[in-house]
Amino acid sequence: MQPPETTTGAGHPPAGPPADASWARVAATRARDALASMLAVPPVARPSPGAPPFHDRAWTEQAPWVLLRRLHAEAEHTLRLLGDSALLPAHHRPLAQFLVQAVTDATAPTNFLLTNPAAIRAAWNTRGASLARGVCHFAQDVRTRQGRPARMPPGSFRIGTDLAASPGRVVHRNELLELLQYSPRTPQVHEVPVLLIPPWVNKYYIYDLAPGRSLVEWAVRQGFTVFCISTRDHSSSSLDVGLERFFTDGVLPALDVVLRTCAVQRVGLVGACSGGLFATALADWLAQTRTAQAASLTLLATALTLPEPFDEPHTLHDTQVRALSWLLSRNRRCIDGRKLSLAFDLVRSQAQLWEPLTAGWLRGERPRAFDLTAWNDDNLDVPRKLFLDYFRVLAHRPDDHAWLRVTGRDLHPGQVTADTFALAAQIDHIVPWETAYRSALLLGGERTFRLIPSGHMGTVVSPPRPGTRHLTATEMPATATQWRQAAVPVAGSWWHGWTDWLTKRSGKQVPARTPRAQPGLVHDRAPGLYALHGWPDHLIQPPDDE
Repeated sequence: MQPPETTTGAGHPPAGPPADASWARVAATRARDALASMLAVPPVARPSPGAPPFHDRAWTEQAPWVLLRRLHAEAEHTLRLLGDSALLPAHHRPLAQFLVQAVTDATAPTNFLLTNPAAIRAAWNTRGASLARGVCHFAQDVRTRQGRPARMPPGSFRIGTDLAASPGRVVHRNELLELLQYSPRTPQVHEVPVLLIPPWVNKYYIYDLAPGRSLVEWAVRQGFTVFCISTRDHSSSSLDVGLERFFTDGVLPALDVVLRTCAVQRVGLVGACSGGLFATALADWLAQTRTAQAASLTLLATALTLPEPFDEPHTLHDTQVRALSWLLSRNRRCIDGRKLSLAFDLVRSQAQLWEPLTAGWLRGERPRAFDLTAWNDDNLDVPRKLFLDYFRVLAHRPDDHAWLRVTGRDLHPGQVTADTFALAAQIDHIVPWETAYRSALLLGGERTFRLIPSGHMGTVVSPPRPGTRHLTATEMPATATQWRQAAVPVAGSWWHGWTDWLTKRSGKQVPARTPRAQPGLVHDRAPGLYALHGWPDHLIQPPDDE
């Protein structure tokens, strides 16, 4: 009886040379086995949301590319261990993890021509035409975008036609903002109007993105009288505008116009992201002054406090915020909107920077046109003082009473008495949903919290379509983890749930209110004058004057 044949760990015959084989063949077999063992990519860590896109088959089938991928994975794993080190204080770890992610994304081999198999193959198959197109794209991006790779073909959209297309008029304008009132689509409307307050770092038309994807269009069709603030770009302004001045000289006059136009004493307030802070402050201000009443408060991806690692005392120093504002500044008074947008993009740099770079510059392609990308590329320059004031408010501990002081009154979320509808996104890279939940817990009145399985901009743009869903729960326990455990899925867009919730707090039906032209206002048709200022000519062309 012969003994059973043994094998090596790689599944090949044992190392002894067969009688009819040459020593060269044996050496080649052993070298192949050793290389195959070395090229097996180890399970170093779970792929992160920003992991480099090794989608090409070469990264798993061809030995040199597999080795290169393994080396990058090992380096990323090592850096992540350093970023998560227990030697770092808890409130410094998020910054360390951000830097690790930024470095590993920037050094991914897919970002370079000679280490990107897809780019090399495209150049070979097109006889260099893809490289020529890539050079043209690079030159165009340097000329028009300060070197940031374009994420869509230039000239893809037109404001007033493809974006910000809901009909309406400017019913108020001052040196800080415009107030738009939208034309009704129903013969009867709810008595209580709705005032939309946008993020002050972006233009307002995230609320009115595109036909069929516009929250304004949806609300108007549901029978609401909708007003929206459009913030002015401050790139050429000499105004030294802080949070209090923007509130008193901008938001309060706009509110007064809404109340006078509709002849009511109640208003539904909606704020998205940083605009949610103004909506919350306005609801508290109304509760204290009793000049009018906030009938409801809607907060979309809004943080009223810092994420949990930062809420220890004195962890966010004023010098840190000033240093950040200096890095982002255009001049002494103004924060450069492009730099601020770049700072946000760095949080998801693989998707926002490196994938467009490899597609446009290395493979000679342009990604398809997308309305959210167009809006995101249309930046606002904002007052530096407003930027500093905003982060100082967030840096207050949640139990501080003097959260914000306006017109001699101390404002605090806990003093808000209006019912609140709060929405957050599960994969939000700007406002973590746990932070939005903790912020909602600070508010008084009846609170409703909902969670959507998408990103930051899905908290505004979420048109009804098959398969959409979100999470809700009947109670709001002390922690976000407890809420998530009790939450149940609900079919449909959150727009449905929101308008049902808002209808119960918007009074009786009254005749529709049609916006009227205001004397002395130039370019008074929506989207207004301020939305057109600063339009990037390479991206979207403004409409001709009517």
